[in-house]
Amino acid sequence: MTALLPAAVLLTAYFFVTRSRQYRSVGVLIGSYLLLAYFSITLEIIGFPSLREWQASLTHYGSIFNPVVNFIPFSDGYQVFDTLNLVLFVPLGFLLPLLYKQFQPFGKTLLFGILFTIGIEVSQLFTLHRATDINDLIMNTLGVIVGWLMYRLFFGKKVSKQSELFNTEEPTPNRHSQSFDWVILLILPILITFLI
Repeated sequence: MTALLPAAVLLTAYFFVTRSRQYRSVGVLIGSYLLLAYFSITLEIIGFPSLREWQASLTHYGSIFNPVVNFIPFSDGYQVFDTLNLVLFVPLGFLLPLLYKQFQPFGKTLLFGILFTIGIEVSQLFTLHRATDINDLIMNTLGVIVGWLMYRLFFGKKVSKQSELFNTEEPTPNRHSQSFDWVILLILPILITFLI
């Protein structure tokens, strides 16, 4: 949660600089801040490495690389953490297609969820108290699938036509950049979490 406030301030500045508020629906703004909060909180929960932790690791252990890896699915059986990983990724599968038309197809949301998980698991090779685990990849991916299915259940074909609340296809001069706001929403928490 350390990264959330600075990221929100920078996101507000980004919105202010890149486009007029009149071109954004309230739903898109709320959804953008929810997705930013999701990324910030997720990075905190999973123990994304920080520069400060790396400096301490180098000082005390002489290395930042700590490859604890499990490639065997559910080798310790099914754990409570497996369910928590699933639940943690449901909002991602729900918010991405809700906010961004390009993520409405199932495959694109699934691919993003898998790549985000792989990024997290690779980052955990560079932390002292985390492990890279195939179970996380499986359960996070299932969470994205559940989130996307919930999005389809609640909105069905309606969002393909864009509801008024979450209209991301308004005729604006900056519509192209708005479709890639998710990149900013992901990069801000990563950079701030690493630097703080």
